[in-house]
Amino acid sequence: MAVRLELGRTFMRRAAIYSLALGAAYWLVGALEMANAISSWLVPGLGPVLKSPWIPPDDFFGAFSAMVIGAVFSCSRGLLKGRREDIAFVLVGTVLAGTFGALYILTSLAGALEALIAGEEALEALIEGLRRPEIWLFLSSLPLAYSSWTSVLRREGRSC
Repeated sequence: MAVRLELGRTFMRRAAIYSLALGAAYWLVGALEMANAISSWLVPGLGPVLKSPWIPPDDFFGAFSAMVIGAVFSCSRGLLKGRREDIAFVLVGTVLAGTFGALYILTSLAGALEALIAGEEALEALIEGLRRPEIWLFLSSLPLAYSSWTSVLRREGRSC
């Protein structure tokens, strides 16, 4: 049984713009992380291209996941043309952003706990772990996740 999804034109336009902005941000972060990882691996003496505490120096798979999330969010541009089915890209993008954001938050907490057990400065380790840009992009995707998921679930007759 197919459910016809009725989304407002204004909602679709706003969701598409928000999603495209998040997609560009995720893709940019992923590209910067990828450049750092490749330069660290290929030329070990050179190190990362971008020496920033906010961009990890050698996380190739984190970079790849950020680029995938960016690509998924960017595929929602059909919402601007009225293609309601493209809301799926927004929904999947928010699930991926949430999954990786939660993973990085848990990794940061684990690093802080490890530092605490080792007798080192736990707060410093936590702050270092929370510098991951994917965490902040995940937090910025929460309004989009809330509005898109509640809108879709309401349209299908389910409560949130």
